Amino acid sequence: MKSARTIGLTAILCGGIMMGQSALAGTCGYKDCWGGVGFGADGKVGAAYGQWSEQEAFKAVQRACDWGCVQVRTFKNTCAAMAKGQDGKWSWAYSKSRSKAEATAIKICDAKTYDCNVVVWACSP
Repeated sequence: MKSARTIGLTAILCGGIMMGQSALAGTCGYKDCWGGVGFGADGKVGAAYGQWSEQEAFKAVQRACDWGCVQVRTFKNTCAAMAKGQDGKWSWAYSKSRSKAEATAIKICDAKTYDCNVVVWACSP
């Protein structure tokens, strides 16, 4: 059984938007706290948390990717992670905890390809 691995990327926090790897958000002040994760073909990743709508979460992820994310997934009141294999195949998962979201994303990815690693995560509980 393969253990969960995470690629460490430098994160720069920018008002609920993450460039690089993501972060954990606390209470966002809205009933539904939206977040998003995404990556681009050129290796860019972006994440957002604490957004008031799904549309705002999507736009925040794209801004973090300099509008270069080709795959974006949004979520609310939970954590999410995206994993990618050496051949470019990928998966994503969500869960109430970061570790479960990462482990599930890697498990799904490993079923499709090989040597999967988490490339981005975010939590917006």
